[in-house]
Amino acid sequence: MYILMARRNVAEIRDQPPAVRYFDRDGHSRHHWFDLEVHLTNGTRYALAVKQESQVDRSGILETLDLIREQRPAGCAEHIALRTERQITRVRADNARLIVRANGCRREDDVEQMRTFVQTLRGSAKIGDVLRASNADARGFMAIVCLIFDGDLVTVGTNPITSETQIHLSGTEQIGGR
Repeated sequence: MYILMARRNVAEIRDQPPAVRYFDRDGHSRHHWFDLEVHLTNGTRYALAVKQESQVDRSGILETLDLIREQRPAGCAEHIALRTERQITRVRADNARLIVRANGCRREDDVEQMRTFVQTLRGSAKIGDVLRASNADARGFMAIVCLIFDGDLVTVGTNPITSETQIHLSGTEQIGGR
């Protein structure tokens, strides 16, 4: 859920939404409970099933999701997806928790001050180098994380967000880096 909460375009997350009714290949009525229903800010809904990768084949979830997609039962989200540890990695979850925490203690004056400073970035730089160059205090790191959430900054790579993480301005070409 933190991965979803750390996205700007997520308006609402429902845990264990009501079951959807569908028919199996033999015509028997079945019910499926999705793990999450996600409402995006543009009105689009996603129904998400979450499984361990090792359980996907034996659970029959792929066929169940295919049947639900084909039948489009009333009340079901427009988009249906399966998520496993391939998408829900420990690093993504840890980074998402950090982003949610940073937004929870967000100080708009710190974020605006850092936003102004990072506009001077050319190429990529380590977060720690940006903090030193900006003379930011301890709140500077969290302000940078808020700017990542806001979409002003982009991280380079898929590693945990730390002072060693390379960042660059959104919409700019990365120069150097890893």
